[in-house]
Amino acid sequence: LDPVQCLAFIQKARSINVSPNETIVYTCRNGAVKSGLAFVLSVLLDKLDVGGSITVPLVVGAVKAMKPEAIPTLVSLKN
Repeated sequence: LDPVQCLAFIQKARSINVSPNETIVYTCRNGAVKSGLAFVLSVLLDKLDVGGSITVPLVVGAVKAMKPEAIPTLVSLKN
């Protein structure tokens, strides 16, 4: 799993998707590993495009807003 290749793929997908109202969906055969990385890298790029900087809390909040189950809570870890 090469983040540089994944980033290049995301940038290519974003260049093809010209409408800001359209959503890019990432999927992979073996679950969420590669698609999860693509999703987070895409969120990072979106945040950099909008604000020019990123923080861990900002990215975690953005990921949780779009896919709450992607980041476990203490309650879910205890169950």
